[in-house]
Amino acid sequence: MADVLELHGGVSEDWLQRRDDEYARYLESDRWHKLRKAKKLSAKGKCEICERRYGTQLAHLGYDRIFAERLVDVLWVCGPCHKELDGK
Repeated sequence: MADVLELHGGVSEDWLQRRDDEYARYLESDRWHKLRKAKKLSAKGKCEICERRYGTQLAHLGYDRIFAERLVDVLWVCGPCHKELDGK
């Protein structure tokens, strides 16, 4: 168990699962959908990174204000740019 806690910075697998569940619910919330729509409109639908493709996703620039993001905390991006932003 200590190895698992060390891998995750001292938090349990159960805590990680609860956090993931909460985040998944948040991504389905009215607040997230309104933020997504507002950012898409401000970007005129275009990916804010490559500006070549139309965006399809809202991406976090950071997680300091998770669950209380502002428009400056997110980007409207296409799938390939989102993957690159996430380092995948």
